[in-house]
Order: sequence, then C-alpha cells, then structure tokens
Amino acid sequence: MKAAVLHRPGDLRVEDIPYPEPGPGEVTVKVEASGLCPTDIKTYMYGSSAAKLPVVLGHEFAGVVEEVGEGVEGVAPGDRVNVPADAYCGKCRFCRAGRENLCENPITFGFQIDGSHAEYVRVPRRFVERGLVFRVPDGVPLEAAAMTEPLACVLHDVELAGVRPGKRVAVIGDGPMGLKHVALSRIYGADEVVLIGLTDWKLRLGEEMGATRVVNVQEEDPARALAGAMDAVFVTVVNQQTLSTAMSIASKTGVVSIFAGLPKGASTFTIDTNLIHYGELVLTGSSNYTYREYEKAFSLIASGRVNLLRLISHRFPLAEFHEAIKAWQDKSSSMKIMIKP
Repeated sequence: MKAAVLHRPGDLRVEDIPYPEPGPGEVTVKVEASGLCPTDIKTYMYGSSAAKLPVVLGHEFAGVVEEVGEGVEGVAPGDRVNVPADAYCGKCRFCRAGRENLCENPITFGFQIDGSHAEYVRVPRRFVERGLVFRVPDGVPLEAAAMTEPLACVLHDVELAGVRPGKRVAVIGDGPMGLKHVALSRIYGADEVVLIGLTDWKLRLGEEMGATRVVNVQEEDPARALAGAMDAVFVTVVNQQTLSTAMSIASKTGVVSIFAGLPKGASTFTIDTNLIHYGELVLTGSSNYTYREYEKAFSLIASGRVNLLRLISHRFPLAEFHEAIKAWQDKSSSMKIMIKP
C-alpha cells in the first residue's frame, strides 16, 4: 500500500509499505480522510524526540473498518469509524489523577506507531480495548469525523480557560484551530468572541462561525482596541508579538492560554511580569485532550452542532502529499487541508 513515510527530518517519501494486517485485538481501517496537522509539518521539518523513525505521519483520521483481529468485539468490517490520536497508558501519575492528556507513556499515531497518511492504518489493541474506536453515524461525513481530534484539543483549551456565559473571549490566529476556538467559545456561551488575524477571508469565515468582532492586525492594533478587556485569550499562533498582544488585552484575573507548540530553540520569549503580578493574570498552556473531552467533541460533530467542513480549503490525493505541504505553507490561501488516500 502507499503511505507518506518520514525517514528523517526533511526526508518524507510517498512509497509502498506492507499492508498492516491486524493482530489479535487489533483493527485495520481503510483511511478515507486524514487531516494535515501543523504537528505533521513540524515533525517533517524538524523531527521529534517522540517519533520512532521511519514512521508514517498522520493522526487525524476517519475511515472504514477493513479487518478485525482475533478477539475483537463491538467492531466489524464495514463500520465507519474515527479513532483518537492517542492511547493513554492509564497507569502514570497524570492518568491516575484524571489528567490523561498529560500521559507520560502514550501511544500516538504518527509518532510511536504508523499513522493515517496512508491507504490503511492498524489500530493497536490498547485503543480497541479502551473503546476508542468510535462508530460514525450514517449521514455524518467522514471528513468531519476526521476533525474530532483537533476539535477535542480546542475543547480542552476552552474548558481549561473557564469559558461560559458572561465571558469575553479573544482568539489570536485566524487559522483552523483559531476558528474552532471561536465556534466552541460561542457554544460554551461566551458573550463576546473577538477573532484577531491577518486575512480578510478567514476573518469573514470566523464571523460565520460565531465571532462577534474581528480585528485585522494590518489595519487595527488589537492591543490598543482591546486593552485589558478580555477574560480569556487563546494564542493559537505563538510569537513575541502575539504573546505581547495577549498579555495586554487580558483583563485583570483573566486567562492567557498558549495553545500552539513550537520547534525546540524557537519557543523563548519575554513577557511583562508586572501584568501577571498586579493583574493576577493566569498564564497557562493547553495540550491534547481527555477522553471525556474527546467524546464531547465527537458528539458535537455527530449531532451537527458544529460544522467543520467549511474549514476545508484543499483536498489532495496521497500521491500529492508534498503539494499539500506547499499549500499548507501558503497561509494566505489555505485553511484545513485533507489528504484523501
């Protein structure tokens, strides 16, 4: 079968690899939609200490069960399914404390095991035993189901920041993760949701998804327009400027959440600690999701309460994976990119 295999940073090849036969307790899925994630790009360009190379990239996917291994119950060939990116260990101190999103020994598609940028993907026993093969209802597009994992990550962030009715929220970054923050902040009842970005068509899409106000930083300074006004600020694009803006627009007792990870050596910035001290700001990060949050995100997609298909700007066959990367790098014209094996 064909798969996008990362051999070392900068060396990714679409090549033939063996079909992943399911072992006992395992499931093999024919991939119908696989989302291109910024983590894929970062791993491709810079590598990752978590990645066991060579490895097939990809962890946001949905498809149809092709085969099930011996002893598998509740999952059958022909089932339309979605599977989370991670199988947490359930044993480490964070899992035992209910913070499984910070698991110390996860199994993750595209890192420890081959991922979904391939014609087929094998789902290991740990996923199956923990009930992590979600059946996608008829009528729900598999492309939408494939975006459950990033939506779950955003849902974790929104809950961590305490978004609820009466709150004023700002989202910095008009990419797909930023717009998911907009949609969920509105679902969680925020009175105001301000989207801050660079691109007019993306900002207009943000309004369609629930933003009550948009700020194009090329035309308006958000630090001046929103100074000290926002109860929660989500930073989905992290650099010195966006971090400084976030700190300046957060209200006293507000929350600033750093959502995006950066390559090693490019993640150190300066902040005004007086804003934290005198304003009692909370500066935090948000990473991954718990299974409770994943199930909630899956339900939001399955019920149609959130429409993520409008975020898809490009679809590429697996053979054109490098073209998909080029499209992703053109931020003026791309949003969510789907790989169609």
